[in-house]
Amino acid sequence: MPMEAMMGRNPVKGAIDPDDFMSFFARSVQRYNFVNKLGSVGWAQLNDFAPVSLHLMQNPRSLKAIPRALGFMSKLNRRDLELVGLWSDNMGRTRAITDMDYDSLDNGFGTGKTRAISGAIDVGLTKMSDVGGHISGMNWITNANKRLAGMLTFDRLGTVSKKMLRADLLARGGMDMNQAFRKVRLSKYMAAKTNQMGMDVRSAQRYHRLVYAHGTDLKGKRIKDSMSYDKYLKNEKGVFLPGFEDWADTPRNTRLLDTVRSRVDDEVNRHMVVTPGYFDRPLINFNTWGKLFNQFQTFMMAFQHQRLLPMSQMPAKHQAWYMSTYMGLGAITDTVTNALSGRRSIEESVKEWQDNPSGMAYKAFVYSGLSGPINRLWGLTDALGIPGSPGVLLDNRVGGGASQGFYYGDPGAKTLIQALGPTASTAARVGDVLGDVLGPGDADRKTAYRAATLMPYQNQAILRMLYQGTGLPVVPEALKE
Repeated sequence: MPMEAMMGRNPVKGAIDPDDFMSFFARSVQRYNFVNKLGSVGWAQLNDFAPVSLHLMQNPRSLKAIPRALGFMSKLNRRDLELVGLWSDNMGRTRAITDMDYDSLDNGFGTGKTRAISGAIDVGLTKMSDVGGHISGMNWITNANKRLAGMLTFDRLGTVSKKMLRADLLARGGMDMNQAFRKVRLSKYMAAKTNQMGMDVRSAQRYHRLVYAHGTDLKGKRIKDSMSYDKYLKNEKGVFLPGFEDWADTPRNTRLLDTVRSRVDDEVNRHMVVTPGYFDRPLINFNTWGKLFNQFQTFMMAFQHQRLLPMSQMPAKHQAWYMSTYMGLGAITDTVTNALSGRRSIEESVKEWQDNPSGMAYKAFVYSGLSGPINRLWGLTDALGIPGSPGVLLDNRVGGGASQGFYYGDPGAKTLIQALGPTASTAARVGDVLGDVLGPGDADRKTAYRAATLMPYQNQAILRMLYQGTGLPVVPEALKE
């Protein structure tokens, strides 16, 4: 697919923008929406902690695994980190939320000066989007979570593969395989998961023999000098540095490490920290208008493929943990984002939970990501007040995340405009401001407020916390006081 793109052909129809004005305009609008509206995205990324928390609770070391894993990373030399693929941002794709629906081969459109000017606009808006991603904490949280998730996954892979080897030894000694699994406390699910990540019995044997021969403990002492191989296999509490640089340079060992590394990367990028790819989107998102309509919904839709489908293959106890954790994190996200935006204080959220627990649970369910792609449909039916829609029945209309809270103009048109997504709300707000300025009426304080809400970065969480804490006029709401 990348080769087809390099040759100027779309690998998927609509996946790469055509070289025309409409595509350029749509890209620009979406990037503007990003720097204008998406300022509290860091809180929404709390959901990605759910898979990490399951890893922590599965591990007898529990919460101690966090500093232990980070300590592991700080002790590893740079070469080993590069080989594992955990150095800096080497976990692969980052969340390019502005470009996931707008990949283009060239900046701008047309030829000559038209191409130069439009290309400069493309580059400028892209840089503004990157700045917004850094200011909001989105990039830092994503990469930090990926590194932590990768480290914990790799740590867990080593521990479970040791159990597999011990179970294999028991089975070859005549013990029934199911009994051997119970003896070493290994579930069939975790054994299958470990195999899926490239660590079958033969690979595990080679990997652990190499780590035992070349690895050290956190104090730098050789493993083989401090314990026997059998004792090493039974040790599930210690953290061992694998010493990759001493053994990862032969073709056979490189293949082993590359396989494990790519599978760990895939586990983190696709199943732990949601990272949308081309085929995680609905077909409507391969159309320009569909992309604008569904902006900010890509991650919710990718959640179904990358999180819900793997969850369906897990044991019931794992599913229960995921769902309860996601619901709790969804409730926190809803409370924090509403408090920062000024729509609802934390005290009011608590009261809402007391007065309408079913409605608030529904909202937490939507924010959690568990609703998947149907969230967009519910956002529409909730906003339009269609009888039978969950938000209508439970008296808590969610609005589908991307379609709520962006337009504060004409109450009669507000519901429909918000249901059409962020681009529609931006267009309506621009129309309101121009109507006040150019129309027969006079521009007033409300006009200034609406104009301020159209500015880049005005919705950043850090500015809202500063305003609420100090009263400094750094957000549009200050104009309403």
